[in-house]
Amino acid sequence: MENYILYVLDKIEQINQGPPCKKKVQKIVYLIENSGSKLGYKYGIHLYGPYSAALDQEITNLIWNRQIEISYESMSHFLKRSDKEIKENRLPGDKNEKIIDAIIAKYALRTPSDLELITTTLYVMQNVSMIEKEVIKLVKEIKGTKYTDIEILKAYEELKSDDYIIKIQH
Repeated sequence: MENYILYVLDKIEQINQGPPCKKKVQKIVYLIENSGSKLGYKYGIHLYGPYSAALDQEITNLIWNRQIEISYESMSHFLKRSDKEIKENRLPGDKNEKIIDAIIAKYALRTPSDLELITTTLYVMQNVSMIEKEVIKLVKEIKGTKYTDIEILKAYEELKSDDYIIKIQH
């Protein structure tokens, strides 16, 4: 699975024109997992939304193996590939590469806070309820006053209309 993480890091960095923070990587991989591209990470709800301890451990292993460098700026942990000799990182033979690329292209420029809201909303929609009022109520219970009803509704509507990237039964 490390190839997937390195691939995702490369793609986000190309779009962002800079290294992504760890939170953004967690959220984009969660979106990829929910597109049908199973990378093998299990997610639970956490302080900043869906979180995978296994993904966090994999990132740590890549840091220990010196394939990723981590820098601490303000309150974020930025991840950067340190083995730049693999400039064109591909997923050979992976039928989901186009879907993975589409998700990264759509979400890489979003802020970590936007991704936190989108993925928390998706988590509620897929694990608890698809009913708009219940989703808003449950996201507010998880996130407190961090997001308004209107912001949650916008994330809900965006996810409901996005059948290609995020497959939700409705």
